[in-house]
Amino acid sequence: MRGLHASLALLAAAALLLGGSRNDSSLQLHSLSFSDATRVPREFLCRALGGENRSPELHWSDPPPGTKSFALVVHDPDAPVPGGWWHWGIYDIPASVRGIPAGGRVPGRQAIGSSHRQQYDGPCPPPGKVHHYHFTLYALDRATLGGDAPLTAKHLAHLATAHAIARARLTGLFSVPAAMRPKAPVRSSP
Repeated sequence: MRGLHASLALLAAAALLLGGSRNDSSLQLHSLSFSDATRVPREFLCRALGGENRSPELHWSDPPPGTKSFALVVHDPDAPVPGGWWHWGIYDIPASVRGIPAGGRVPGRQAIGSSHRQQYDGPCPPPGKVHHYHFTLYALDRATLGGDAPLTAKHLAHLATAHAIARARLTGLFSVPAAMRPKAPVRSSP
């Protein structure tokens, strides 16, 4: 019996590390800018691809009881760099907040993304395959995750996973078609 309990505890820990959390279905993330599993509109792309590098509108449902704050990360696991590309991270979002307007003021602290900046960095993949941009919202059991120094988006994702009561994901898609030529050289970041 002890072996069964140890196995179940190990499975629960693995689920949390792989991005699972309790009560996932109780939190929903949506956008008026694009629907789940659809192409990210041009205005939200990087400037090199003719976009405005503007963050999309995001809104979410009421969180489960016990939520003390939210965190949001945007990650491209298809990026041609180890670990993917971290496009955005926001944390210490008050539990009373239910959305972020397009290009709007960020209701929390911004993490440092893969571009080494504390800002939204729109999709900017190299030509080729479709990239998946995972916008993941975490309802957290803590009011704050960070100290004085800003977190990296990657570290934020790990902390948020460890403190998640629930999570929701919205995925945007984008690829650079052969006919679409960058206005400026595309940075090596996705």
